[in-house]
Amino acid sequence: MFVKTRCPVCGNEIYHDISLSALEHLQFEGEKQACRYVIENIEVKDSLPEEELVGNILQGLQKNYPRRN
Repeated sequence: MFVKTRCPVCGNEIYHDISLSALEHLQFEGEKQACRYVIENIEVKDSLPEEELVGNILQGLQKNYPRRN
């Protein structure tokens, strides 16, 4: 999952590819059910500027959906 943030050094927008793990807690009250999630860990896998992220997305789309003539 990508999260948009601002670099504290240069002020540019940057996208972090994060991985997170969470615990799901189910609560029951009669016939109703509610879920609550507790985040255990967040890891930044990669960081990209917007231009590079867009380029990666477009490249992936071209591979999966080649142009038809």
